[in-house]
Amino acid sequence: MEQYHLLIIIAITFFIIEMFTPLFVAASIGIGLLCAALGNYIELNTEWQIYLFSAGLLLSFVSIRPLLRKLDVEKSTNSDRLIGMEAIVTEEIINNNTGRVKIEGDFWQAKSIDGSDINKNERVKIINYQSIVLIVKKIN
Repeated sequence: MEQYHLLIIIAITFFIIEMFTPLFVAASIGIGLLCAALGNYIELNTEWQIYLFSAGLLLSFVSIRPLLRKLDVEKSTNSDRLIGMEAIVTEEIINNNTGRVKIEGDFWQAKSIDGSDINKNERVKIINYQSIVLIVKKIN
């Protein structure tokens, strides 16, 4: 087995490790190893292979990682689409404690936005959410 084969196998291992880590460090090392493998393939000496490894590592870390961070947009959830919708109270919301509402066939915990009591079967509008609790206000 040639040395560049071994470098490619190690690079692939680092790409696999990258799948389980949140940073881009392992992938940068993998890119550096692929650059060193290319240097070995074209029969450059060890010193140049180290330079290629370092250049690949630094260039990928400095250029690709910031690009990926810019693409990391805030992730929305399905709860976002509930804001503004109407629901029916199925379990009273009393004394600023949580009750339950039904929206599109699903039951959610709900809390009044202003702390007011909301009786069963009243219609409410979803204003916001906190974790799994919907914040609602009574529709007049």
